[in-house]
Amino acid sequence: PVRARVMAALASAYMLRGDHPTAIANAKEAIEVARAAGARGPEAHAMNTLGTSTAASGDCAHGVAILREAFARTRELHDVDDIGRGYANLSSMLAICGAAEEGLALALEGVAWARSVGLSDGYGRFIGNNACNAATHLGRWDEAERLADEAFAGHPVGVNRLALLGNAGSLFARRGRMKDAERLLQEGRELVEPLEESQMSGSIFVGLIEAALTQGRPDEATAIAADGVARLRRMEDRSFLGELLAMAARSEADRAEHARAARDDGAAAAASSAAAAYRDPLASWMAEPAGGGAFAGLMAADAAAADAEARRAAGIVDVAAWQAAIETAEASGSAWRTAYARYRAAEAMLLTRAPRREAVAALSVAWSSADALGAGPLREWIESLARRSRIELATTVQVGVAPKADEAPAAPEPDDHGLTAREREVLGLLAQGHTNRRIGERLFISESTAGVHVSNILGKLGVASRTEAATVATRLGLID
Repeated sequence: PVRARVMAALASAYMLRGDHPTAIANAKEAIEVARAAGARGPEAHAMNTLGTSTAASGDCAHGVAILREAFARTRELHDVDDIGRGYANLSSMLAICGAAEEGLALALEGVAWARSVGLSDGYGRFIGNNACNAATHLGRWDEAERLADEAFAGHPVGVNRLALLGNAGSLFARRGRMKDAERLLQEGRELVEPLEESQMSGSIFVGLIEAALTQGRPDEATAIAADGVARLRRMEDRSFLGELLAMAARSEADRAEHARAARDDGAAAAASSAAAAYRDPLASWMAEPAGGGAFAGLMAADAAAADAEARRAAGIVDVAAWQAAIETAEASGSAWRTAYARYRAAEAMLLTRAPRREAVAALSVAWSSADALGAGPLREWIESLARRSRIELATTVQVGVAPKADEAPAAPEPDDHGLTAREREVLGLLAQGHTNRRIGERLFISESTAGVHVSNILGKLGVASRTEAATVATRLGLID
């Protein structure tokens, strides 16, 4: 029995590290020894590990079934420590494996159980983080934010704090709580620096990338992505590596667009190549027999997003690729992935001059998705795109209202992109969606003169449309 317990603990250590093949092999051996010794507790413990690592390897149906059986056995034995572990691992895998509603319910049940046995500061905190993660996945961000704030109010420490830093940090970044997000995520990065594991590191690096991109720092985001991917590839823990690869491709796409706007062809080409390198492992995994269904479609969603981002990095505007990203994200049940893909799809439709009615409808749906989540930064990106495209969404009429006619905008400082001060003024109004006639009225110039300025701006920025000009100008910081 002692040998079985030690072997089960070793398997658990490999599982926590993210080395699931080794964990599975050790767990199976521990189960054999436990059964031979009649050690029911170690057997259930090893079964929990076996189920978790099996599910985390992509075989959700088999893994979750083993976890359910292990949890039932643990409850019969009344082992408090293993019951807490059962709540923690089963609720986590249910969320990863497409049963987030059940995972959330089980996690909340586990929090109540932990309180009843005096383990609120231990297992209760960790299981509560699982509840936060499941609510985030489902798009119930108000509830997720409340759970996170409550958890931090209790001053969690150790692994319980570390688990919360990544999930809450990512949520706060997407919610627009940037100061809180950066503080938590930087703390998390320092804590995982000496570790070799995937569960905590994956969510922390996803959050760090999100925070950097949200604040317009693509070079920083790509450096973070390279570090995070290198760390997780040591374990090849696909349950956490998939989203990180998709986020890394997104960071390179943003970097490529900035480089093209600055006419740095070399940097743009390098970013495009890097984005493709992040996409390719996901495409390879999808080609495997169970690839499309891995993690209840989450891998398919990340693979589709990475493919669309790689195309964006290469300068290809592909509406179909983003529509595929929407479809797979919706199928996986991930509210954030769906909302973000809708934004990019609407952007692509506008850039490819799709029928305007369809593009406006897509943009409206994207805005509604972001607003329902309370995803402030994403909502602002969509509103900015609407203004640049001269689309008036009913929900954004008061957002970024232009100054009154008698309030002439102040002339901006000269820039190093070849634009004159007057062209900068025109560009600012163009980005707000004004026509040449309206620009002329605002600046007290003729409509034809405004048109000449617009043509000069398009030429100097190397773009073909007003929407592209506004997008490039925003990325380069030429306008607010």
